[in-house]
Amino acid sequence: MRLHKEIIKSTIASISVFAITFWIFGIEWRTLIESPLKTLDLLVLGTAFYILFEYGYHRFLLHIEWRVPILNGLYEGHREHHQSFHGNNLTSRDILRHKGTVTSWNIFPILFLIIFFAFIYIFPHPWAFPFFLSITFCFNFFYQIAHHLTHIGDNAIDRFIIQKTALGPIRQRQINNHLEGHHRKRQKNLNFFPECPADIVFGTHEK
Repeated sequence: MRLHKEIIKSTIASISVFAITFWIFGIEWRTLIESPLKTLDLLVLGTAFYILFEYGYHRFLLHIEWRVPILNGLYEGHREHHQSFHGNNLTSRDILRHKGTVTSWNIFPILFLIIFFAFIYIFPHPWAFPFFLSITFCFNFFYQIAHHLTHIGDNAIDRFIIQKTALGPIRQRQINNHLEGHHRKRQKNLNFFPECPADIVFGTHEK
């Protein structure tokens, strides 16, 4: 359980800020059931925004050394992560090596609130629910939890997905995309999910 402590804390924090924010503002999401196409558009838009944000955050904040202390702290933490998982040592169950594998629990809530207030200042409030639902889902399940499991290696969840479900080839490709494509070539495959448009458009995609 100690190995999963940080991912549990970060997941609870990110889902909580989403739920509490929409509860406080009383944004009525049910009205969007009447506009399924608009809801779908906003889910897709939220996913696209997340992909671009993850790419920019990873490429420019985590892979560039900064003189600003708070930003350089992000860089140093990520550099330590790459040092812990390099060469032929790309997975481990050693808790000490997993420092930096999971985003600090407070990062997502801070960024979420900044983007949220900017969004509702520009767009109608009801539009915010599907947009941020998509962002929160992508962060937790397409990146955070999947990234954590990828570096544990030979874990029960991945064994089940790869061996027993139709998602097996996709998950295996995701693992290879990150371990072989990014950890062996640090400036490649900066989006965690394989074949992401951002990597392809900006020339950092590696098969």
